[in-house]
Amino acid sequence: LGQEVEVKNFMIAKALNRLPEKQRNVILMYYYLEMTETEIAEQMDLGQSTINYHKINSLKDLAEFLEVHKEAKGTDITCFRNYRSF
Repeated sequence: LGQEVEVKNFMIAKALNRLPEKQRNVILMYYYLEMTETEIAEQMDLGQSTINYHKINSLKDLAEFLEVHKEAKGTDITCFRNYRSF
């Protein structure tokens, strides 16, 4: 990414670290750096459809991980559960 992104929730950080680097970067840029898919595509030199594909699959993987690890009290996984709406 070229810059540090602070993920304050331990379980979300743990889930993100399990993702492949490209998928993790897409999520960090989109949700934490508030970049558009077009901006991410330009930054990563990938097509916008590829960025969308990585985002959807990443959210699915994050939701599954967080669902399995329900002991993560206080972790809002609503945005991950509804990944198809993004």
